[in-house]
Amino acid sequence: MTITPTRMNSKVIKYILLWCAVILVMIVLLFLITKSRGRKYENKNDVKKNPVTKASQNIQYNRTPLIKNIPIGSSDGLDGIVSAPQQIHKDSKSVKKLLELYKKSKRYGYNTFKLTEDMVDVLNPNRFHPVTAPFTTKEESENGQFNDDPEERIFFRFETDRFSFIEDEKLEVRLAIYKGEKTKKPVKAALSDVVVFKNNKTGTFEKISTLSLGEYSPRFPGDGQYVGNFQPSIFIKDEFDGYLKFLVKWQIEGENPTNTELLVHYTKFSPAVFNGKIRDEVIDGSLKITVGLNVEKTGKYILTALLYDSSGKITVAYSNISVQLTSGETEATFPFYGMLFRDLGVAGPYKLKRLSGYLSGASTYGKGALLRDWNGNYSTQPYKIEEFSDEAYSDPDMQGTISAYEKQIRELEAKENQ
Repeated sequence: MTITPTRMNSKVIKYILLWCAVILVMIVLLFLITKSRGRKYENKNDVKKNPVTKASQNIQYNRTPLIKNIPIGSSDGLDGIVSAPQQIHKDSKSVKKLLELYKKSKRYGYNTFKLTEDMVDVLNPNRFHPVTAPFTTKEESENGQFNDDPEERIFFRFETDRFSFIEDEKLEVRLAIYKGEKTKKPVKAALSDVVVFKNNKTGTFEKISTLSLGEYSPRFPGDGQYVGNFQPSIFIKDEFDGYLKFLVKWQIEGENPTNTELLVHYTKFSPAVFNGKIRDEVIDGSLKITVGLNVEKTGKYILTALLYDSSGKITVAYSNISVQLTSGETEATFPFYGMLFRDLGVAGPYKLKRLSGYLSGASTYGKGALLRDWNGNYSTQPYKIEEFSDEAYSDPDMQGTISAYEKQIRELEAKENQ
């Protein structure tokens, strides 16, 4: 059949239009894909985190993290996110959750909190938290390929026996280098002397001494085989409270040298001492434990008391207080809100086993001059559950915050129901 010019032109035009449409769709898709790949996520809730490479996971310069102070009034990490509402949230449901969190965090007031075994560790100012890091070999560093077999990898850890030291106390520094996550076979290395620095008032570290580490058989698999002792008071003569840094350079044969450091806190002169004088009583349905102190320096002190059951083995509560103390013999009172004992169903007597604290604002850097911990076994009177308050803590400030939450919830619900 013969195709006329008119019909042929019409068919060609259709093909051309079809291909133009296909090309246009491809351009649009390409633009969308490119835009999606290059998009920056500004909302933290909408972030697609970049994958972490194995290279970035292998820490070659090991820095032991500092232990944060437990803020007064902290409770299960709720403080700070459950304060009075400062902004309008998108929906009433989220505000209701915040309100419940706020009520939970203040159920026992501002100073009383449930004590768990985990919190015992966190609240201990002398607890050192070591970091065990995988060692990156020269070959791994060059080719970017890492051995996934934990028994073929080398690990290292630089640590001491405590985090906080006072006056003439000595500290033991240990460096562990071993192969195998389970077998923990010691690995030999050439070590430089440990360089010791102190944090001065300008925020920088200045060298005060060096320390040699001797090689010993590990006390247990994975323990440090390079050990040395250091007494800060010999090298620090003037008043000081702040951080000391220990830096050691070591090298395994055939590998690149590695720098490793750790930080501890040191107080040259303790500003106060718990003198062991303690008494207890129940007032307005709550337990009050009053402790004696001999204070050298007037100032604001942050103090913590840990309370256990009558056996001294089961954790019950802890109390944080911020109190102004004057020099001389004085007292500080720890409140334990009564409803906590009802909630736990634990009657007295209770055992007070540890007191700790520090002088707030004693220095620009560091947590302040430390008190020497009081570790004892003081027993309170045999209080009955019925003697304690059966209502959650409340005061005008709390009621004002709760009212602000409730007002915001009503306003949001009104908008949602429109």
